[in-house]
Amino acid sequence: MAKYRKIDPRIWNDAKFSSLSHEAQRLFLYILTHPSMTSLGAFRATPEGLMTEIGIPCEQCYEQCSVHCKNTFDALVVQGMVKYDAPSRTVFAPNFLKYNAPENANVVIGWENALDEIPEGPLKLEALEKAKASVLIPKKRAKSNENTLLNAFNKHLNSVLRSMSKLYKTDADTVSSAVSV
Repeated sequence: MAKYRKIDPRIWNDAKFSSLSHEAQRLFLYILTHPSMTSLGAFRATPEGLMTEIGIPCEQCYEQCSVHCKNTFDALVVQGMVKYDAPSRTVFAPNFLKYNAPENANVVIGWENALDEIPEGPLKLEALEKAKASVLIPKKRAKSNENTLLNAFNKHLNSVLRSMSKLYKTDADTVSSAVSV
């Protein structure tokens, strides 16, 4: 089955995106459309690997990034556009589901398989929490008041969310330190 991702054309008007170097913009678009990107907005990768895949030298970008950046990938982290957990080698785009919300309950059910592709760690929990948040509001075009997306989530993923929360919520305060490059 072919994967496709939505990229909102308003990205070109976004202040964070516009402030990035051309290389960082290209890297962000590559992350959003990466072949390994799951439907939850996270996947296993390293910053060096991603930059190498599109031909960005890892040492490049001191002159293109802000003062706090080590490389092109770090510019995305500083802007909050991606998060990275080095121990699990997980890349996560926190706003991914904002633009790639599930179209129906079958997509939500498919998140079970997507979850298996994301390494264990705090970003896996965050991806699942963002997924639940994305289904809390029923679709405007729904014919009934029943939230079928939330029902599917509760049936198939809520127990996973609860168990992961117990495992990683104790580390919630350390998540921000774990997601830096």
